[in-house]
Amino acid sequence: MKQITIQQFSQLLGVSTDTIRHYRELELIRPIQAANGYFLYRIEDALGILYTRELRSNNLSIKSIQTSVCNSITGYLKSLYEEEHQLIEQIEINQLSLARVREIKDYIAKGVQLFATGEVEVFSGQDTYTVCPFDNEGFGTGSLAGWTDRFPFTYVALTISPEEIRTKNNKEIYHTHLGCGALKKYVDRFHLPISQGQNNTILHPEGKYIRICIAVRNLLKLTPLDLEPIISYAKAHKCKLTDGIGARLIYIERQLEGDLYYIMCWALIE
Repeated sequence: MKQITIQQFSQLLGVSTDTIRHYRELELIRPIQAANGYFLYRIEDALGILYTRELRSNNLSIKSIQTSVCNSITGYLKSLYEEEHQLIEQIEINQLSLARVREIKDYIAKGVQLFATGEVEVFSGQDTYTVCPFDNEGFGTGSLAGWTDRFPFTYVALTISPEEIRTKNNKEIYHTHLGCGALKKYVDRFHLPISQGQNNTILHPEGKYIRICIAVRNLLKLTPLDLEPIISYAKAHKCKLTDGIGARLIYIERQLEGDLYYIMCWALIE
């Protein structure tokens, strides 16, 4: 049977000589070594190369292939079931990611619109969690472990309590908690860690909300003057802010005179 050189073998199969040598070193193929030390390749080697490439296309590891995929055809079948499960899960994540990108796109577009007009919008809010273990006075003992691994399904959030909204006036600085937020559907889907009453964890229930988009120079020194539009709207329409004020950081604009923080602020009303 005809035997060919590695260069001919490479051209025939469309596989690099480096890959062929690598597979040979791993004994995935066993070409014949001639008296002059060069290797000559056979049809059996071509089958070995092609089949190895096919297995690799199913994300099987070289180690698995070396051991003949668990040493049985049933082992190979099991690996295909596992790969199918992983692909289905990845497709679901990709679909969720696409939906999330569209949510963020619409949210940012709404923020741009509200910032340009200075309007206060009434909207129907979904169940949302915020976990804000830090505050504008410094780092506490809380943690955002688990939450930061799930951006963009989570986001940078801050909250101001109802008591702060009631008691602070004019240029008094709010005690603001900082951390992450997420729609409850993502908290449930990714099993994000939540502990009511700890890490300043709050469930903001679905309901009627009002929101504005503002830009501030210092996110750590928010005052009633910064939130005047939303507070004035609530007073003018005799709405009670039942959940304090939450906010999402949607953009940081780097400027020579200092960073400018764009935040979407919202409040549950009744």
